[in-house]
Amino acid sequence: MNLSEANSQLQFWINLMIGDLKKGLEKKYPAGDTRRFFHPKMHGCIEAELSVENDLPDHLAKGIFSTPKTYKAWVRFSNSSPKIKDDYHKDFRGMAIKVLDVQGKFLTEDHENEQDFVLVNKSTFQAKSVEMIARAIRAINGNIIDKLSFAFKYLPDLLKSLGKSQRCASLFEISFFSQTPYSFGGTPVKYKMQARAQTVSALPEKPSYNYLREKLKQDLKAKDYFFDFYIQFQEDPQTMPLENPSVEWTSPFHKVASLKIPMQQFDFEERNVFGEHQDYSPWHCIEEHRPLGEINFAREKVYQQLSRFRLERNSVNKIVETA
Repeated sequence: MNLSEANSQLQFWINLMIGDLKKGLEKKYPAGDTRRFFHPKMHGCIEAELSVENDLPDHLAKGIFSTPKTYKAWVRFSNSSPKIKDDYHKDFRGMAIKVLDVQGKFLTEDHENEQDFVLVNKSTFQAKSVEMIARAIRAINGNIIDKLSFAFKYLPDLLKSLGKSQRCASLFEISFFSQTPYSFGGTPVKYKMQARAQTVSALPEKPSYNYLREKLKQDLKAKDYFFDFYIQFQEDPQTMPLENPSVEWTSPFHKVASLKIPMQQFDFEERNVFGEHQDYSPWHCIEEHRPLGEINFAREKVYQQLSRFRLERNSVNKIVETA
């Protein structure tokens, strides 16, 4: 297959994804209350601060990490499942971070000064190709034939992915990963946000439907919480590929920043509406942190189209920051 054919095929799967995702949202949600397709259940939209480490060596002082500085940020915690369900169920949990007042050359004009980091509490991505993602979405939305066809073709990958989902007792006690690779001033890296908490909470015997939101509220009444931000360099293109994020990278992590989540109240109507209207994308970033690989390329088109579709369907013209 030549380059032109490969690009054409990639665009086919991207267009298929966008069409299926829009149809799925129209079928699932009424206009005015359209959620995200993935990560629709938000536990909280929370104020935070990202502080870059002092005296980083040159190979770590890239992009927004080039100068010691503390940035205001928003953090959105969520469940990844397309189905909004009880927090007791096994799932992957999302941590989307929007860093504000960032300077640099941005890749998207409509989100200048915002650097997003989109993370999940699993180090590898569920899919190994854009085609697999598109077929998975078709299976989620489709009939029994679509579901069986996908399961038959990708059964080993499916079992491997689902086997790593888990219950969660506290969002402040787990680590989150970028899964896909990014440029770090020209060198491929992955990101990790590691919880600093030393405790391991136990789930209550009968956790409530919105247990994780309630736990966040309870925790943030008592004290501040911290995460440490790490990068992981690609050391071997063969064993740490860019184009298959289902493969674990094995190189060491290097700390470049800290994330502080201060004590606060966040569960009120204006903040919850603000959190639902926020849009996050790996492509809300400066040039030094450009997303890499075909899956990230697809995410640019899909995230942009789906965010616009969701906000227009909800009649949202402007996202207003809330205290």
